[in-house]
Amino acid sequence: MIRKCSIVGLTAGLLAALGTLVTAADAPRSFAAAPGTISIGDVAIIEGDVGNPLARVTITLSSPLAVDVGVGYTIAAVPPDGAAAADAGDFVPRVARARIRAGKVAATVVVKTIADAIDEPDEAIAITVTSVEGASIGDGTGTVTIRDDDMSVANRIAIGDAALVEGDVGRPVLRFPITLDRPQPIDVTVSFAAVAVTATAGSDYVARTGRVRVRAGRVAGVINVATLADQVDEVHETLRIELAQPVGAALTGAVGIGTIIDDDAPVVTIPTAPMSFTAIAGPGNGALTATWDPPSSDGGAAVTHYELEVDRPGGIVIGTYTGEGATVVCGAPGVTCILRVRAVNSVGPGPWSGAISETTFQAPGPVGNLTTSGSHGSIVAVWDVPTDEGDFPILGYRVERSFDGADFDFVGEVSVRTTSVSCPGEAATCWLRIRARNAAGVGPTVEGSATTWARPGAPTLETIRRIGDLVGLGWRPPASDGGTAIFDYRGERSTDGGATWVPVGSVMFTTPTCPIGTACMFRVQAANAVGAGPPSNVLTVGP
Repeated sequence: MIRKCSIVGLTAGLLAALGTLVTAADAPRSFAAAPGTISIGDVAIIEGDVGNPLARVTITLSSPLAVDVGVGYTIAAVPPDGAAAADAGDFVPRVARARIRAGKVAATVVVKTIADAIDEPDEAIAITVTSVEGASIGDGTGTVTIRDDDMSVANRIAIGDAALVEGDVGRPVLRFPITLDRPQPIDVTVSFAAVAVTATAGSDYVARTGRVRVRAGRVAGVINVATLADQVDEVHETLRIELAQPVGAALTGAVGIGTIIDDDAPVVTIPTAPMSFTAIAGPGNGALTATWDPPSSDGGAAVTHYELEVDRPGGIVIGTYTGEGATVVCGAPGVTCILRVRAVNSVGPGPWSGAISETTFQAPGPVGNLTTSGSHGSIVAVWDVPTDEGDFPILGYRVERSFDGADFDFVGEVSVRTTSVSCPGEAATCWLRIRARNAAGVGPTVEGSATTWARPGAPTLETIRRIGDLVGLGWRPPASDGGTAIFDYRGERSTDGGATWVPVGSVMFTTPTCPIGTACMFRVQAANAVGAGPPSNVLTVGP
């Protein structure tokens, strides 16, 4: 094609007219931001030999608006290379406006091209949005490509693609077609080379370079590349044939893709062991939570489930789980279990993972220094906090009581480290069990016993004598004080030979009396916090 110049070479009159149009109608304006954006598309057309083929380019609004949207645009060459020249008769330049009606989202710009019979490269025209009313510019440049359809005197040579099924043995051949636009009076040749893409030379195909010839008067040739069959399951593989240095034709299609289609069925085996197997205590008492990652290989078939083995007190349990984790029951607080996991696919279970051990949340240890003592109708216990409080803070202490040392009943829970528990009767023995409790559970029991207080035993009255009406008594304390201190001795007097007895009060602090001329009998009782015990022996003082 004989080119003159780009749009710069237009006549002075046309340029003046274009300048007026740009100044008067499409000078850039400033608008407020609009809710929609304008984009202009690209299009390609075949040039043709005669006439004025029309290229229709769409201007698009991102969303319909309630008002018309005006769009100013220019149609001009694309500088500097690949441009269609307006003065050479490739297209008609234009400065114009388009309108997208309210509620619509598109308008069409028509570009008038000029056909010819000249062999030339493809050409490009630019459509540029210069102004917008009612919206903003998103993509403001569109391109019209004019595809040349004229052949030069030189013929065109190209290569096509090839494909084959790999097979198990032998050397199947990939056949790449070589074609000319039309037969030539002389041989046409072109160099070629086989280049690896995903296929590997030497193991998937035989490397090859050379020249291929299309004989005079013919329009086709072929490049043969031998492949290497195998029985390995693998992805489809590709190579390419690259053409270069044509003689007798122009090179248009320079690369052909060869595809080796694998036909080997995958070999399915059992999966490998799951990875990153771990376990932690919780979330509940006596529970463990195990997690793992999928195996590095599923054996060629999807893992359907996992089997988790838990070796716990009482035996081994195997559970089935579809995910990569599970919560299992191990046992009581502070129990250690051994776990392992394996993956299962359609072939069967894979190997077990390595075994791990984990201990459930720890309950507290035993309380320390439990001491028990009797009291009046109850026993009192005092203790220290456990040396080992377990995995959580102490919440309280459980108290159990037994009257026979064998059967214990729950009495209650206290938050302090002392308690007083009813134990009915005098000289009654009761047993207590104390257990610390935290969020994981209760710790082991610590047991103690004590005997309640009783009335003291009988004192022994040893001496008696009269001084006037005053009577002096002497006694020996009882063998047992009943478990608590004796704080008083109380006397009784009989003047009728023991038929009746009258209390005379404290003989420890007050001297009893006996009327002159009367014989009196006396006896003494010891008293503690529980009460007065049995009377002593009897002594008599004369009149």
